[in-house]
Amino acid sequence: MTSLYDLVPYPTRAEPLAHPDRIAALAALHGLPRVDVRNARVLEIGCGTGEHLLSFAAACPGATCTGIDAGRVHIERAEATRRALGLPNVRFEHADISDAQLDSYDLVICWGTFSWVPESTQQAILQRIRDHLAPDGVALLSYNTLPGWHMMGMVRDMMGFHTRHTDDPVERVAKGRELIEFLRRATSGSGSALNAWMQTMAERMAEVPDAYLLHEFLAPHNHPLHFHELAELLAAHDLRFVTESRASTCALHHFPPPVQAVLQSEQELAGGSVEHLQQCMDFLRNKRFRASLLCHAAASPTDAPLHWDGLTVRGDAEELGEVVTSTRGFTMQATGDAAVLWSLLQDPTRWWSVDELATFLPPDRLYPLLTEALQADLLVPSFHPTPVATILDDRPLAFPLARHVARLQAEVPSLLHHTVPLDDDARALLADLDGTRTHDELTDRWRARLADDEALQPGAIGGALKQLQRAGLLQARDGH
Repeated sequence: MTSLYDLVPYPTRAEPLAHPDRIAALAALHGLPRVDVRNARVLEIGCGTGEHLLSFAAACPGATCTGIDAGRVHIERAEATRRALGLPNVRFEHADISDAQLDSYDLVICWGTFSWVPESTQQAILQRIRDHLAPDGVALLSYNTLPGWHMMGMVRDMMGFHTRHTDDPVERVAKGRELIEFLRRATSGSGSALNAWMQTMAERMAEVPDAYLLHEFLAPHNHPLHFHELAELLAAHDLRFVTESRASTCALHHFPPPVQAVLQSEQELAGGSVEHLQQCMDFLRNKRFRASLLCHAAASPTDAPLHWDGLTVRGDAEELGEVVTSTRGFTMQATGDAAVLWSLLQDPTRWWSVDELATFLPPDRLYPLLTEALQADLLVPSFHPTPVATILDDRPLAFPLARHVARLQAEVPSLLHHTVPLDDDARALLADLDGTRTHDELTDRWRARLADDEALQPGAIGGALKQLQRAGLLQARDGH
């Protein structure tokens, strides 16, 4: 039987929240044994077209990676890319999770799959994680959550009703978009909170790709959970919650002090339950998505203080100044010791070992600042980051996977595990960066692509290369 994913594949992408090194670092911060990703065994359940796993495997050749997916077309595309890159350390298998041939794994990733399969498959996923996660291993599970998905589910219900007599997926998407446009027009001009939300939702949905709209809102399965329901499922499979890949999700201090006091009292009444506190915070935030780290129930993760020794970090700020702001709007005052820290973390491609940072600030002052930055989504933790070029080499070398993908599409994976959108000129330039061409040779190739009436602006190549470098698309050589 042909699956919906074979009819309309869902292209995967490099997801920074699910990077194996980030998962290992966050687990270690919470007191779990350290996993060396340089030789780790990594499994991705529901790997899609493979870009996420391939991005890691290409940058970490000592790791052994396995991706499984029930979509035949997904696996065919993933395997084609693997062959084109000649990666021997990753294999892809077309199989249902219950039938896949699995070994033991240090890290297991299940991103964008758990909520979108039948409940029986959800049970199978947790069972396979329990049975094949190494004793000191860590898993990452993403899923849609309630209460936030109650509102989203309302739109999903309306779209399902509107398209109920249409089987063709392309037609269903077209009808779904008709409904979105109708909702936008029907709710305009009203001052009600519901209509304002519907306006925002309709505008957002108008911009999403067809594959996302189809699989998120029109596919047969989308089963959001309350966090406490997920915790109960984990306990039934001898697994437990560790933390969130997006650390701000677990940060109590983002709430006003009076709210913090009530939440802490709630947690105490629940016997100090971390899961109870997380559920209460989800209610207040109307949370609709989580990416949770899991471990075996026998393990003993800790919440505080975080274990920063031996880690590496880089800044990930949207805006720098006296107030540092993350892409999600969280802030941190950059005064006093924090000003010293952010003077070092300005370059988002520059990794710093915590030991290096400790030469500028003593650990008792540094570690609380690192924790604050992490919980504001301003910091990326790592054990063994992939070297990224921090200056422009005479013969720039791009990430091979990015070069390959740039020939096929406008969004490419970076060494920072982000997905970077590129225009046609940047894609062509990236494809030329094989480490053999000088800046002058790259300029000549760019000029040859111009139309007869176009002129190459002074500094165009240098500026374009700098943008690629800042996006983490150029590999470091000779230590920089």
